[in-house]
Amino acid sequence: MDDFKEADTRELRKSLFDLPFFLSECAIDLQCYITDRSNNLDSIKKLTEILKRYQIKDTSTFPFPPLWPDTFPYYSLGQSILKSEKYSNRESRNFNPSELALEMGLLKLELENISYSSPERLSELTLYLCDFSRELMNEYRSLTQRHGLAA
Repeated sequence: MDDFKEADTRELRKSLFDLPFFLSECAIDLQCYITDRSNNLDSIKKLTEILKRYQIKDTSTFPFPPLWPDTFPYYSLGQSILKSEKYSNRESRNFNPSELALEMGLLKLELENISYSSPERLSELTLYLCDFSRELMNEYRSLTQRHGLAA
């Protein structure tokens, strides 16, 4: 059982370290969709599955902020959401877990229903995915520098 947990944790870490690059791929696919260059949204479907898998459910026992790369990078997700125009006047630069759970659910719904979104909203989502990717890369650099690891 411990071997399975260790292998599962290794796979999770690998997939989460690949997440910034995957988010960039999603942004490119979404931009191609907006400009009618491609209708391939497989990366967006996979991102929706990832968000479903890591959706915050029980906010009363949620450890915030959790330590990345051992879990989904909720802090970076929250920071990228706060960069959106929707929160431009917000004084606090942090989310509490229940707010983050709500925003994750809204993002997941938007990604599931892309065909119903306006081109303007899709452009905002593209920018959001780029911001999320940058936030993750910054967090990754910070972790590697803090722990003396090669980036």
